[in-house]
Amino acid sequence: MIPNRQSAWLMSFYIIFFYAYQYIMLLLPYIEQGNVCDVALVHGLIEIEISTGIFLVGYAIAHLPVGILIDRYGPQYVVAVCILLTVLGNYMVLSTEDLTFYLLGRFLIGFGSAAAVIGWFKIILLSYSKHGFIKNLGITIFLCFLIILGFIFFIDHLKLVFEWRTIVLLLSLLGIMMSLIFFIFIPRSYTKLYITEENWISLGAVFVNPRIIRLSIIGALVYGPLWGFCEGWSVNYFCYTYLMNQEFASVFSYLTAYGFFLGAPIFSYIIYKTKTYELGLVVSSFIIFICFLCIKLEFFNLVGLSIILWILGFFASGQIILFYAALYTTSSEHSALSMSIVNMCIMLSIAFFHLILG
Repeated sequence: MIPNRQSAWLMSFYIIFFYAYQYIMLLLPYIEQGNVCDVALVHGLIEIEISTGIFLVGYAIAHLPVGILIDRYGPQYVVAVCILLTVLGNYMVLSTEDLTFYLLGRFLIGFGSAAAVIGWFKIILLSYSKHGFIKNLGITIFLCFLIILGFIFFIDHLKLVFEWRTIVLLLSLLGIMMSLIFFIFIPRSYTKLYITEENWISLGAVFVNPRIIRLSIIGALVYGPLWGFCEGWSVNYFCYTYLMNQEFASVFSYLTAYGFFLGAPIFSYIIYKTKTYELGLVVSSFIIFICFLCIKLEFFNLVGLSIILWILGFFASGQIILFYAALYTTSSEHSALSMSIVNMCIMLSIAFFHLILG
């Protein structure tokens, strides 16, 4: 049963707010290198990249257990507990002066954050029709982008009043509030049992489903290198190849993300209306390849490069099609698991290109 429109939008807002929150946790070392990193004696770009890579590893590893648990028990308990895991990881980052403990905290933040994206997929599926999944996911991605901008604006203003430790503590308290709100106020239509005992034995078939495997490989080969480059070593590449300074290169590194958040509602809506899912995936992959080729061969000046990065992000939103295809590959009882397998492979690829090659 699809919940009423008010409940659907309320739950969508809850989950994208959590996603925006965990995204800020991912960016935290970059937002204020001079303060939060000193807490754990993390200095310099290499240590920050390792910190982000550990986050991504925890994020990727959590996909399977989180996907199975959300399918089994629904998002209420799983998402609420995972929010608390991000808070615990945040506290560890704040309170330690040991690098190992700091990285363990970043791992926990990543592990807990996996429930944001998997819970997001599940709630969108439960809130709206299966056919409208791709359109509504694209819309909520754009709304999430606006919330992330609000978070950054809010943190910038807090920095004028509080020291960095206080700001991280406030973010931790916000996480606890989110967990309680999600657990207490979730509508009943989202709390029923999803996987019955009879369907539990068919769980293993999802892992060996040929189409899920193909979708995972496509995601890992196409979108993993893209985000690994943009989030991992694009700044160094732009500094070396295009002779930018560090600050200017950092601005360019975010253009792809901006393009993605803009492209998500537009590209997904076009695919939704035309129903050209396979063609959309091919076009997305081809344009990503062309854009990378242009960046590598230095075909354009800085203005052209900025446009290429926007286009790269716009068509990177084609990865939404992968989740939609995974959704239709298995039954609704295993929808979170099927989408989590695909996204896990993408995230592992991102972590590889970010942590190893970056």
